[in-house]
Amino acid sequence: MLSMMLEKDIRSDSERLMSASHASHLPVSDDPRCYGENSNQDVDYYRRKVENLEKLVEITSFLNSTIVLDDLLSRIMSESKRVVNADASSLFLLDEASQTLVPLIVEGGAGGKLKALPPLQLGQGIAGWVAEQGQAELIEDVYKHPRFNDHYDKETGYHTKSMICVPIKSSNKILGVSQAINKQDGLPFNSGDLELFEAFCVQAAIAIENARMQERLIARQALEHDLQFAQTVQQSFLPQETPDVAGYTFATEYTAAQEVGGDFYDFIEFPDNRLGIVIGDVAGKGVAAALYMAKLMSDFRFIALTEHNPTRVLTRVNNLLVQRSRRGIFVTLVYVLLELRDNFMTIINAGHLPPLFREGKTGEVKMLDSQSAPPLGIMPDMMYQAICCQFHAGDTLLLYTDGVMEARNAEKQEFGLDRLQSLLKAGSSHAESTVRDIRQELVAFTNEQPQHDDLTLVCLGAVDE
Repeated sequence: MLSMMLEKDIRSDSERLMSASHASHLPVSDDPRCYGENSNQDVDYYRRKVENLEKLVEITSFLNSTIVLDDLLSRIMSESKRVVNADASSLFLLDEASQTLVPLIVEGGAGGKLKALPPLQLGQGIAGWVAEQGQAELIEDVYKHPRFNDHYDKETGYHTKSMICVPIKSSNKILGVSQAINKQDGLPFNSGDLELFEAFCVQAAIAIENARMQERLIARQALEHDLQFAQTVQQSFLPQETPDVAGYTFATEYTAAQEVGGDFYDFIEFPDNRLGIVIGDVAGKGVAAALYMAKLMSDFRFIALTEHNPTRVLTRVNNLLVQRSRRGIFVTLVYVLLELRDNFMTIINAGHLPPLFREGKTGEVKMLDSQSAPPLGIMPDMMYQAICCQFHAGDTLLLYTDGVMEARNAEKQEFGLDRLQSLLKAGSSHAESTVRDIRQELVAFTNEQPQHDDLTLVCLGAVDE
């Protein structure tokens, strides 16, 4: 697009050049004697302008041939000298966090000593003033300018004479400042140099924005790749299949709100005909919660297999989490220990939502709401109390996380506990059909609305053999 615009300007200026050749109705000729004095001046002016535009097209093409930001900045420096035949040039980029101008590179003159200079505040010196005002400065004699600081000249022995200082901006957003210093022919910069340098800085701004956009895209793609890998790792910590136990059915549902999440569940099979079932929710979402969850699952399984008393399991896990607690991360959790030989169930709750229990004989659904202790990882040496009950044929137990009840529809209404209880009541002891019905109802209720929290279900039912 730029090349087409500049080529159009070149053709337009070429036409004006020919028009100047026809001044006073003189014939076109290569012989300078055919022109008057004014015509010769016009010819020189337009010839120089065409040459400058051609140079700008060439330079712009060179800038746009790289999308690597460091390479691009080096090219901007080298080409900013060439575009106006300057002896030296400098580049400052705006640090958005500190709102300061960071000197990056200097070309020519006294060289790279500028890299050792501290950042400039907006409004400080000529470059800071130009960045703050967003307007270019053409300075024929810098020592007569009230904002010029000769500290750099004294440090390096370089003598700054004339300067062009232009803001690099995109859509009125300041990206930085570029300076051209001292013309190689010894003359001060003029308005034509300023016009050309401003055009160059417009293209530099576009190239910088494109390079930054490409960097952000590459970083995002790398993050997505890492998240996909983290998701794969997290999934490997979750059970790949449900237990195969005579007289029982099991089913699960797990959906993270992001690529990875903080919900978890596990089945722990003991050699003495017991089965441990755990469900939990790490405070927060994303990678941090997922990493915390993975470590917790490993620790919980190890402690559960070495500690026979289920209440002691939670006490030991809690103390371990308190010891390594970071930034207020905690875990809500329910641990169910099922005695398969006696159909006897022990439930310990650490700040989690109470399990729902459906009696097979009556179809009644109730909460198994013990005196729930605080979540794990907050207070040391907590004593956790258990509730116990028989698990008869036809009974169903449903464990869940708050992402189920807090799922929202387009009207911002929550799925809620009542709806979940109704679905469980209408179900059966066949866990797979119960979880399937809940899943379908959730999909219909939310109707593709964004998921705000991780969602996990663990269901088990006792059936007649």
